[in-house]
Amino acid sequence: MWRIFAKSQRLIQAAREEEVARLEQAALTDYLTGLGNHRAYQEEIRREIQRAQHHDLPLSLALLDIDDFKQLNDTHGHAFGDQILRSLGVLLHDLAGTGRAYRIGGDEFALLLPHVAEAEASTMLEVIRQTAHQQMNGATVSIGLSALAMECDADVLREEADAALYEAKRRGRNALVVFEEVRDTVTLISAKKIHALRALLASATMDIVFQPIWNVYQHKMLAVEALSRPAKTYGLEGPAEAFDIAERIGVEAELDLICIRAILNKHALLPPGVLLFLNLCPRSLSHPELQPERIVQLVRQAGLRPPQVVLEITERAITGVGLLTQEVKALQVKGFKIALDDTGAGNSGLELLAHLKVDFVKIDRGILVKAMADKTARGVLAGIVAIARETGSHIIAEGVEDMAMLDLVLTMAQSTPQQLVLGVQGYLLGKPHPTISTEYPLPEADFEEASAA
Repeated sequence: MWRIFAKSQRLIQAAREEEVARLEQAALTDYLTGLGNHRAYQEEIRREIQRAQHHDLPLSLALLDIDDFKQLNDTHGHAFGDQILRSLGVLLHDLAGTGRAYRIGGDEFALLLPHVAEAEASTMLEVIRQTAHQQMNGATVSIGLSALAMECDADVLREEADAALYEAKRRGRNALVVFEEVRDTVTLISAKKIHALRALLASATMDIVFQPIWNVYQHKMLAVEALSRPAKTYGLEGPAEAFDIAERIGVEAELDLICIRAILNKHALLPPGVLLFLNLCPRSLSHPELQPERIVQLVRQAGLRPPQVVLEITERAITGVGLLTQEVKALQVKGFKIALDDTGAGNSGLELLAHLKVDFVKIDRGILVKAMADKTARGVLAGIVAIARETGSHIIAEGVEDMAMLDLVLTMAQSTPQQLVLGVQGYLLGKPHPTISTEYPLPEADFEEASAA
């Protein structure tokens, strides 16, 4: 009897241990692909790095990202997206050799390759990239590869692979980049910052402020520029860093879309007769959710009409003038006004003005500052004014921070045809604020003094 009882206890204990092992394995496994999950990746990469450094063995880490995955999901549905994820999981499992593959995020995968040096890893990954292109229903992957150095830890190794991955994205996607080949030309972004940006995208929330743009002649509010900022809790250094990281990881359009939606949710603050300026990266215009018809829908759902909205495109981000011209014309057909931002900061904006009529030309603050003391800069400014006159565009001077700069703008306005220099914007005339005040901020005496100077 005792033997029977003891045997049953052993069986129960074995069943418990088996169940605990099953649960532990499940906790380390991605449910969709069957690969290791992020927790497994974090545990195993540190263990493998310690082993490699202790025994002076090679180790490589690759990060893989499905190109334009959100667009695939939005276009073909989540079932299609899940199938693409499973297909890549199978491919990595089959082609990884002695390596271990993980799904560490939505469409992010990692491949840890112990005992594999950089050259061998690069050859293996190129096969994976080509096979993915052939077998994943038209989807492609970008890959970043980094090899372990003796002084490296898990965070640095991942940051290097991340930097290589983002360079692969920048080169047009469907590419493999080895970090060592671009070490001197890329900037590392910490995994913490990338996680913060992805958390921001997941929350789809932004803080919104408005900066007034004043009519030079009437002292009335012409427009407000809506500016989006990530909450301080994310640990990002303002919108510039958020968009820089978004561009590096290929989600700039997604961030633009979140900003636009957040701004349009504040549409009730817009005073009657005042235009709303929305910033939009030129590269985002190829995204399916930012096609002209879709932007019209977003604007109308907010209770506005396209003629009330000015889409502001920055010269600094213009890469292909030909395609952008087509996209901008399509937006103008829908009734949107177009502003070219940072004009004078480079040559792309001037080239665009030669091919396309925009409603507003916003002169880069740096040009105004230099024009106050530099003859060459005044020549550039005169050239912008001349082009705007020929195309019928209105000029807005931005970044006006003191009375001397305002004096320059007013002098410009008085020496050009009526209404050519139409607007002025800057801290002197109103800092960005969550609310909108239509009261002109300068005493009339100050304005008259600047006008007469």
